[in-house]
Amino acid sequence: MFNELVNQLSAYFELVPSLVLLSSTVLIIALWVSHRSHLQVNKLKGELKQARNDLKALTTTSLGIGGRLLEIERRQRRLVEKQNNEPQRTASPQPVVDLYESANQPYDHAIHLAQQGKDVKEIVSICGISENEAELIKMMHRLEQAS
Repeated sequence: MFNELVNQLSAYFELVPSLVLLSSTVLIIALWVSHRSHLQVNKLKGELKQARNDLKALTTTSLGIGGRLLEIERRQRRLVEKQNNEPQRTASPQPVVDLYESANQPYDHAIHLAQQGKDVKEIVSICGISENEAELIKMMHRLEQAS
C-alpha cells in the first residue's frame, strides 16, 4: 500500500513541471493580451480627444460663420431698403453689390493658404479670420487630402 501511495505521489510530481509550464504560458498570454488592450485603449483615447477638439472647433466656427451670415443678411436688407426708398433713375442703373463674394473672400484665401500648407496662426494673421475658423479650414483640407 505504501508503494502504491508513493507511485501516485511520484505521478503527481511528474505533472508539476507540466503544470508550471502551462501556468506560465497562460500568464504570459494574459499579460500580452492585457498590454495590447492597454495600447488600444490609449490609441482610442487619443482619437476621442482629437474628435472632441474637432467638434469644439466645428461648433465655434459654425457660431462665427452664423454671426457673419447674420451680418451679411443685415447688410443686404439695408441695401434693399435703401434701394426701395430711393427714387427710380432711368439713366443709370444701381451698381449690384455681390455680398457673397465680399464675405467669402477671406475664406477663399484661407483655403488657398491651407492648400499651400500654411499653419493656422499664419492663416489667421493673413486672412483676419478666427483661429477656430482657420483650424476648421485646415481640418477640412486634411480630410479632403485623405479621401
